[in-house]
Amino acid sequence: MIAFAVSRLRIALVGLMVVFVAMALGQQAGSPWPMYGQNSRRTGQGPGGGANGLLRWTSPTYATSAPAVAADGTLYLGSNTLRALNPDGTVKWDLTAKIGACGPPSIGSDGTVYIPQSDGRLFAVTAAGVIKWSVAVDATGISTAAFATDGTLYVSSVGGISIPAKLYAVTPAGAIKWSFAAASTNFSAPAVASDGTIYFGTSDGKVYAVNATGTVKWKYTLGGGTQSTPAIGPDGTIYTGCWDWNVYALTSAGVLKWKLPIPKLQSGSGIYGSPAVATDGTIYIGANDFGLHAIAPNGVQKWVFATAGNVTATPAIASDGSVTFTCDDGALRCVGSTGSFLWYVVGGIASPSIGLDGVIYCASNGGLMAVGSQLGSIAPASLAINPTSVRGGAAATGTVTLTQNAPSAGAVVRLQSSLASALVPPYVTVLGRTKSATFPIATTSVSAKVTATISATAGTTTIKAGLAINPTVLLSLSVAPSPVIGGSSAVGTVTLGGIAPTGGVAVVLLSGSPKATCPASVTIPAGSSSATFTIGTTAVTATTVVTLAAGSGGLTTTAKLTLTPSATLTAFLVSPSAILGGNAATGTLTLDGPAPTGGLIVTVKSSDGSAIPPATVTVAAAAKSATFSIPTLAVTANQSVTLSATAGATSLTAPITVRPPAVLSSFVLNPTLVVGGQSTVATVTVTQPAPVGGLTIGLSSTSTAVVLPSTVTVPVNTISAQVVLQTRPLVGSIVATVTATQGGVALPASLTLTGTTSSSGGSPWPSFRQNAQNTGTGVASGCNGLLKYRAISGIGGDTGNGSVVIGTDGTLYMPALGSLVAFSPLDGSKKWMFSTGGNIESSPAVGPDGTVYVNSRDDYLYAINPDGTAKWTCLTFDGFFAADSRSSSPVVGADGTIYLGSQDGFVYAVKADGSRKWRFETAASIVSSPAIGFDGTVYIGSDDGNVYALNADGTLRWSYFTNSIVQSSPAIGTDGTVYIGSKSACRRS
Repeated sequence: MIAFAVSRLRIALVGLMVVFVAMALGQQAGSPWPMYGQNSRRTGQGPGGGANGLLRWTSPTYATSAPAVAADGTLYLGSNTLRALNPDGTVKWDLTAKIGACGPPSIGSDGTVYIPQSDGRLFAVTAAGVIKWSVAVDATGISTAAFATDGTLYVSSVGGISIPAKLYAVTPAGAIKWSFAAASTNFSAPAVASDGTIYFGTSDGKVYAVNATGTVKWKYTLGGGTQSTPAIGPDGTIYTGCWDWNVYALTSAGVLKWKLPIPKLQSGSGIYGSPAVATDGTIYIGANDFGLHAIAPNGVQKWVFATAGNVTATPAIASDGSVTFTCDDGALRCVGSTGSFLWYVVGGIASPSIGLDGVIYCASNGGLMAVGSQLGSIAPASLAINPTSVRGGAAATGTVTLTQNAPSAGAVVRLQSSLASALVPPYVTVLGRTKSATFPIATTSVSAKVTATISATAGTTTIKAGLAINPTVLLSLSVAPSPVIGGSSAVGTVTLGGIAPTGGVAVVLLSGSPKATCPASVTIPAGSSSATFTIGTTAVTATTVVTLAAGSGGLTTTAKLTLTPSATLTAFLVSPSAILGGNAATGTLTLDGPAPTGGLIVTVKSSDGSAIPPATVTVAAAAKSATFSIPTLAVTANQSVTLSATAGATSLTAPITVRPPAVLSSFVLNPTLVVGGQSTVATVTVTQPAPVGGLTIGLSSTSTAVVLPSTVTVPVNTISAQVVLQTRPLVGSIVATVTATQGGVALPASLTLTGTTSSSGGSPWPSFRQNAQNTGTGVASGCNGLLKYRAISGIGGDTGNGSVVIGTDGTLYMPALGSLVAFSPLDGSKKWMFSTGGNIESSPAVGPDGTVYVNSRDDYLYAINPDGTAKWTCLTFDGFFAADSRSSSPVVGADGTIYLGSQDGFVYAVKADGSRKWRFETAASIVSSPAIGFDGTVYIGSDDGNVYALNADGTLRWSYFTNSIVQSSPAIGTDGTVYIGSKSACRRS
């Protein structure tokens, strides 16, 4: 779009024209171009066409934009004032003394001309040039007016430094209804959809949808600012251009359908112009790449027409599909719908308008110019009509042939019809260097045969041809539904071969059997092609075919209606077949065909009072099935019930079991002895299958060292459920009582928890920060600060950047340069040394089976047996750079999964057998070591500034942005709080 805004500080902004479109009920009827963009949806396509590129006239009147064209051909031009021009370019009147610099006008439904002045006032002027009213809208300057269906005018303001732009709604009487402001210094002109929604773009890169009440419906953020006024396609899609060199397509709900990048051929913003949308959905838009682009509705570019300058004005689409536009080289060009060049006129500087006769009006440096559609000077040689005889409402095609080839600019031929029942376009253009062109002929219904004379004129020669238009005849009779159950009704439809003329068409109706009755006649109304009537039927005992007949104008057509006997009950089902007493089951009755008129009544009975169905169920007319509710009563023991359904001579049964409520009967823990930090499995069992929705069992523990959910649900139709209970590391041993509760039943179970130094085994410091929660809390105390011994790695004494961890047997594991060294805890003597393919700069971790896991800068995770032999390796770097990356210290989960972060930005989960379980991608390197919650959640930081919480399956649970890179490792408190440091602050999640 080329945005237009009127300013107090400037007389005119030629390159910033705002286009406003009126809805069909808001703009002047019969006007070919009532406003810039032609209509309120901003499609930019008018009813005129056929311009041949020949200059008709140039008016010296100062012009900065194309005029609005009234139904009587008057041109309203906004520039340094408002002027009205006659169709020949002469001045009809102007308001120089009353209205100053102004923008493009808009013509309302009553012919009122609305014009925005540079001081922010909106004027309403009659067709005679009399000012009706003016209203001060916004001192920063306003756009031209667009119309809603109720006549409401919408204008937007320019805004300024620290002054937000606004959208205004103004009544046809000049009162401001409401205004809408947004944080932007400039709004584009709005487009108004058929549902009343107003769309506009902003200089800060938003597209807004505003309701007719002035409230925001939605907004969408583009990749850059925009001056482009949105255009609304036939299906409601919103199209707009953007300074980021993209064309956007949005749904009416504000969802991106597609965006098409335009190749950036120069610096600066890419698209200033607004799109136009043809009736076939093609989008035409110019860009700063010296081209006009044609884009299909699915976002695929159809073609580009190259010019000698940037295309910043909005194109205009003629009725013949040709597209006229200007560019920065000061020329007006016209191309065909396929991108073929048609003609070129020097002097265009703004977006064009198109008159009903196809004349194109465009501002130029010399004033306002009118281009085409003059009649060609080459005489027509022949005029052919095909076919020469049609029924009223059908179409024909005319072909006019010249005596010689048309010049390169083409030749325009005037067309006329002698009758209103044969409609032809006012002009047809014979393309350059060709001799003939075709045109459509539309016809309307007639009550008697008539002949229309079609005339073609060029130069001083007129030739004629006749087209016979015949009355519309009866074409068909149809019946639906067929077959139909005897006793039900059907609908008959009589259809003509065209449109019924004035007075309508009477059709006589007959039935071949008293089993099907119809009215004696039916009338097809004028302007319609069909009419319907009701066919009544009676019950039959066997399939019966009835012939129906319809006649009109000496022509008769028939149709057959098949009547069938009433349907029979074929199935009776009850769901569920077992149900908790007090709830309702559902019964379903099925027939072998549609039920008759009035429906089919089925009697339902129960063998026991614990299931209470309705006495009767009716299968609705024409339906093949029916469902009904079967309430039940509470019982103390299982009750088997038989339900029966009877229709006519057919009786069917269905069983149902009514059950008492399910009660908690068993609660078991396995194992009952665990090391703190490990898990146990709780199993609950109930006496009956759980009802619909399941059965909820409450869980509680006497110790906070047992981490458990508050409830566990036994799924529907099952009698048990299991849940994993996680425990916390602890010092010493405790016995916790875990209790399952349901209704008035409470079943306890004992769980013994031991510390990691108990006889049950376990390492006092198995990994970086002691445990998977990174709390750094040990299970022992009493260090006196005296050196016990000093262990030497034997490779220069360098221990790298990792920390010492302790195995389940007390063995000390220390990282060194390219090796992991195992020392005896008794005297510090070296037990073994395992070499990796690179330096070790993170801490190892010891699994519950004593396996030692360590990450090396050769990008592999190593699993080492307690005796120092290799168990397996797993690649933990999927980046695009060379190896020697740095990874975080591994952590071992309760199920044996090993978790670690890598410098390639991924979090890796590796199974205990060395195979990769999953990986999760962050946006930057990871040196933070993970921490694992008691519920299995994995927490880790990334250099992208986020703390991530990942589910055990590797999916994202949540992320928190800390405003700086995160290289520290998280720690988890006993209440589940996650603590982590970033470059900017310490965060708690």
